[in-house]
Amino acid sequence: MKMMTQKAGATKAPPPTSVRRKQRQRSAQKTLRTRATTPTKESGGKGKEVNIKIFRALRPLDGFEFVHKLLRNGKLYPKTFLHHTTVLEILSDREDDNTNSLQYLVDFAPKNSLQIETAFKLLVLRTQVPGVIRHEIVHKTFTRKYASSGLEFIGEVKRKSILEAVLFALSSSSSDDEEDKNSKMNTILYEAVDRVSAEEFYASDDWRNLALCENDCRDFAKAYLKYLLNDSDYEGNEESAVRTTTESR
Repeated sequence: MKMMTQKAGATKAPPPTSVRRKQRQRSAQKTLRTRATTPTKESGGKGKEVNIKIFRALRPLDGFEFVHKLLRNGKLYPKTFLHHTTVLEILSDREDDNTNSLQYLVDFAPKNSLQIETAFKLLVLRTQVPGVIRHEIVHKTFTRKYASSGLEFIGEVKRKSILEAVLFALSSSSSDDEEDKNSKMNTILYEAVDRVSAEEFYASDDWRNLALCENDCRDFAKAYLKYLLNDSDYEGNEESAVRTTTESR
C-alpha cells in the first residue's frame, strides 16, 4: 500500500466555511460539464478513453471498530457515527476489472483521531480540532476490509482537469512489458488524480479544522463528490440504502 502525503490542519479556527462553499458552488454552475469518458488522439489516430468510478465507503469512526463489531457486526451501529470515505477506481480502454487491482481512498479526519483529548473536544466540548486530509493508493482487498459498513456506487468523475491528467499519463506510458505496464500505470494514473485533487481541492482552507456536524468527514465527502461530479447541485442521500458491491474484482 502506497501512502500519499497528508495535509495537516492548523490550530487556528478559520472563518465559517458555508459562505466560501456557496461561492464555489455558484462558480461551478458556470462550468461546462464534461463526459465521464473523454477521448484523446494518439499518433495513430485512435482515441483513448478512461472511466473513473466513484464510491462512498462507510466504516466506524477511528477507535470505534470494537463497538461496531459488538453491535452485531455493525447492524446495530448508529449511522450517525459512520465515517465517510471517497473511493475512486480507474478503468481505461486497455484494461478491465480483472487487471486493475488498485483504488484511491481519500477522507477527512481529526489529525489525532485516536487520542482521548480529541474525542473529548469533539463529543463533549463540541469544539474544533485540527483536521487532516488522508489520501492513499490501496489494493482492492484493503478497500473490502476497510469499508466494513458498505461500499456505495455514486457515479463517474466528470471533472475535466482530472480526466485530462489521467489521459495524459495514460498516453505517456512507454513500457513494452504489458504486465509490468499495467502494474506501473495503475499507480501513475492514481498519482495524477492525487496531484490534481491536491492542487484544486485539498488546498482549500475549509479543511484546516474539523468539527462534528459542521465541518466533518460527511461535509468533506459531499464537497469532494460535488467537485468530482462537476455538479454543484449534488446532495448525498444520507438515508439511502447502502448498496454493498459484491461483484468479483
